[in-house]
Amino acid sequence: MVIDTSAVLRAHEYMRLERPPLLWNLAADDEAFFRLLGETIAHGLARGNELGELTLKADNLVFEDDDLTDPGDYVGISVIGPRGDWYPEQRWPIHGEATSASPDLHTAAIAADLIFGYTRAHSGGGGSVTLLFPVAEEH
Repeated sequence: MVIDTSAVLRAHEYMRLERPPLLWNLAADDEAFFRLLGETIAHGLARGNELGELTLKADNLVFEDDDLTDPGDYVGISVIGPRGDWYPEQRWPIHGEATSASPDLHTAAIAADLIFGYTRAHSGGGGSVTLLFPVAEEH
């Protein structure tokens, strides 16, 4: 299923948005994707951020042989918050064991067939959750 990534960002304009001028569409089940996006936003809120402080960032990504996942084109979706404790930093080999820091996020990632995801604490405070999705065929 194809999700219009630009439309997803427009629907979340109550957050800060960052995106390239031409954004690729992603391939995912829409219901599972929106559940995962909701859990990602909830993860940022649970760290003490207000909704208007969170940034929703989308990027077109091209991975080569030496990167984190299989070579190819992907859409990265991140929720970034300026405050809170985003530890422990986690990488999801998605079908691995659920983490105690965010089992709901992990379960939603499995349901959405997420290729790769991670949480990261940022120096100076705050952190992010990043999700990696395959690009829809017609990008």
